[in-house]
Amino acid sequence: MSKLQTDLKRFLELEADEKETTAYGQKYEIRGNLLGPSGKSIYLVTAWIVLKTEDFPRFITAYPGER
Repeated sequence: MSKLQTDLKRFLELEADEKETTAYGQKYEIRGNLLGPSGKSIYLVTAWIVLKTEDFPRFITAYPGER
């Protein structure tokens, strides 16, 4: 597993905001800081989904956000 994958999985320890329910499952948004290899931190918004047939979250996307 890459460092980025490990760092993104740590977001799952943060508070998740429930978003829309789609035909595929329940979407969630988790916001937090990600520390890069240079030592700089960025605030990210990450999107996750728990598919209707599963009981664990899957990463969808991430983008820079505002606090």
